Amino acid sequence: IDSYSAGGKDHRIDRFSRDFDYLKQELNIEMPMMKFEPKFYDKGINYFEDLIKPWGAKVVSEPKVGDIIYFMIERNDIPNHCGVYLGEDIFMHHQENRLSCRDSLPKWNKYVRSFVRCKEFI
Repeated sequence: IDSYSAGGKDHRIDRFSRDFDYLKQELNIEMPMMKFEPKFYDKGINYFEDLIKPWGAKVVSEPKVGDIIYFMIERNDIPNHCGVYLGEDIFMHHQENRLSCRDSLPKWNKYVRSFVRCKEFI
């Protein structure tokens, strides 16, 4: 899976659904979809960390293939971006108004908040 063009007008769903689609297609892990409010992190809403328990996931210190990566790109303490670790310091993500892509994790290390492992891999 190399690139993904988000369909529809509601990118608050689409930009995260790409990561979840990958988990379903490649690892047979089904993640619940939800709609994110625009600029949720500016409102103090922490969707990512609030979802760890309901997903049965766990924060881990080192990523393995299929782990979700939470990033903090904005200037606050709430994760506002995510990706899926593919191995060998490569991850997949979908930034707003761009195509999904594979990227170098070392290039993004300063934004990494945590690595989250789905319950199927714990």
